[in-house]
Amino acid sequence: MLEKEAGMRDKNGWTALMRAVLVGHTECVRLLAEEEKDMKTIRERFGYSPGTTALDIAKREGRTEIVSILSG
Repeated sequence: MLEKEAGMRDKNGWTALMRAVLVGHTECVRLLAEEEKDMKTIRERFGYSPGTTALDIAKREGRTEIVSILSG
């Protein structure tokens, strides 16, 4: 399922990885990171402007473990 659905976006242009980062689901981040870590937001949402990456979100939210995962 991950192979077929990786990179999909919701109606607001966010990926599953972006949502997982926002709410701090570290295990989901580990599963999705390789496929989606370079994707960028396409609309403003939750105060994040277009062009924001999951890593940017993790840094702003103070999710240090997730920052480490996405930086690796």
